[in-house]
Amino acid sequence: MKIPSLSPIPKYKRFHITPRYYDPVKDEIAQRTSRIKQEMDQRDIEPGNTTFSGAFNRHRREDKQANMLTVLIVLLLTSFFTGYLFYGNNVFYLFLILFPAYIFYRIKVSSRPK
Repeated sequence: MKIPSLSPIPKYKRFHITPRYYDPVKDEIAQRTSRIKQEMDQRDIEPGNTTFSGAFNRHRREDKQANMLTVLIVLLLTSFFTGYLFYGNNVFYLFLILFPAYIFYRIKVSSRPK
């Protein structure tokens, strides 16, 4: 026995679409040209030397540099925090002396002829 309800119950509807304009010759030509283009592209690319893998390796190298910079910043902040706990404001004065010396050293090393 069915339970009566006030709202209508949705019925199962099947989606059916028929293409209006279908040209089998045009479809076959498009498939052939895409297959030929794909074969030509495969001949041009040497195995193991794809542009995708080259870009991926380049991106990986940049990530290593970014990770080193992140580790360096975390170590610097941790050392400043622990130095402040043990020595107080003297750590900041030491930083004011050492940071310009480090920058001067980096500029001098980078400007040296190779």
